[in-house]
Amino acid sequence: MPDLRLPGKDFFTRGIDRIVGQSADLPASLPDRSTLPPTEHVARSSLDLVLAASRFEDTIDQALRPLNHDRDLLRPGEFGRALAGARSLLLKQPASQVLDRAIELLDEEQVLRDLAHHYRSALYPA
Repeated sequence: MPDLRLPGKDFFTRGIDRIVGQSADLPASLPDRSTLPPTEHVARSSLDLVLAASRFEDTIDQALRPLNHDRDLLRPGEFGRALAGARSLLLKQPASQVLDRAIELLDEEQVLRDLAHHYRSALYPA
């Protein structure tokens, strides 16, 4: 039967310093590393690799993220100026169906922004 008594008042500051009641059939030291079975750590890291494999949705999400990480574009004024700059760059390019559609979309965006500005300014006096 193991001895469960605490050795003194300083037990919790000193910690365990010996083991009492060791049975005779247990080895006195740890077994050699080469004889131990593999740990779960290897299996867990393989599982993490399988779970962390990129999915198609992740690939699409990464491709759609903006390349420019300029946080100033989050401000409405800066974003409006960037849209106007993009429109002027598109107007300088040779005409094509895709560019014409992009210019139309930028023009529609500007009309909607102007309309939102008028609605917002109409609400201020109220």
